[in-house]
Amino acid sequence: MKTFIRKSMKGLIITSAVWATACSEVSFAPDPNFEAPLDLPPGTMLETFGFSDQDTRAKVDILFVIDNSGSMLEEQAKLGPALSSFIGSIAKIDWQIGITTSDTSNGPHGIKGSLVPMKGTSTKILTKNVANYASVFQNTVYRDEVVGCQDPNCPSADERPLEAVSLAIGKRASDNAGFFRNGADLAVVVLTDEDEQSTGAGTSGQMLVSAAKAAFGDSKTFTGFGILIKPGDTACYNSQRGTNGAGSYGSFASAFSILTGGLTGSICDTDYGPTLTSIGTRVREMVRTITLKMMPNPDTIQLRIRPFDPNLQWTIEGQVITFKTPPRAGTKIDVMYLPF
Repeated sequence: MKTFIRKSMKGLIITSAVWATACSEVSFAPDPNFEAPLDLPPGTMLETFGFSDQDTRAKVDILFVIDNSGSMLEEQAKLGPALSSFIGSIAKIDWQIGITTSDTSNGPHGIKGSLVPMKGTSTKILTKNVANYASVFQNTVYRDEVVGCQDPNCPSADERPLEAVSLAIGKRASDNAGFFRNGADLAVVVLTDEDEQSTGAGTSGQMLVSAAKAAFGDSKTFTGFGILIKPGDTACYNSQRGTNGAGSYGSFASAFSILTGGLTGSICDTDYGPTLTSIGTRVREMVRTITLKMMPNPDTIQLRIRPFDPNLQWTIEGQVITFKTPPRAGTKIDVMYLPF
């Protein structure tokens, strides 16, 4: 794909020439919010996208990795009610949620990155179209296999959340088919009271980023988040150890978050709502795609970026425009094209 900048009488407009297919007809209705009139050919489609409210028809797939070891029931119970804070903060983004666990063992609960069924439904993928999705999420993150379990029938205490993510990506065409959508960015939220393999070994953040790149290339923004015992938070560490005798600093998951531009919250918080609100806000900020309503004639696409950013680069595939980096909050992007 070739991207170049063209100087026009109306200002700087970025234009991209690529191949696309399909056809449809649309009539042009001028946008009254333009600062200056645009001289556009008859039949031109014009769409305006705002990166303040993320009304971009962007898609984000959110994978929650739940530590389902025996010490985590209280934390699972706190996560469920906080979903509304998360959904409220991602605004108008087209989201879907999958849930897997930290158990990658060969034991009875070692699902190795497969998505768990959403309780009370026939699906493994949660969307806003699932009836009572908030309560479905709450019931699903509270893992029944932990309640009253006795060894050796409990989930593994050798938590491996980052390995679980890598395995989940590896099952994108099998157990997890339909979750990792084309044109969707990917966010991972890890809930755990331990480090990877408890001692900080195994799958690192860099290894996980490499696995995602091998699977998806540069087509997705991949960002990690965590609710964990933050490295250096001795009060939380001592509290977790004193409450259930388990817990270690989440160094690997924290490093994964830092590497990918995410954030972490404390597992010791009584309310996870503020953390999930912050995570949702960051998920909005990571969006770097916009989806056109119609299939464009590739030779006619023009973008006007307000305020203009000379460093903003983009490519288009089908109806999806992907920016190399997310546009700054407050950016308005006008897309003009003739549809097929």
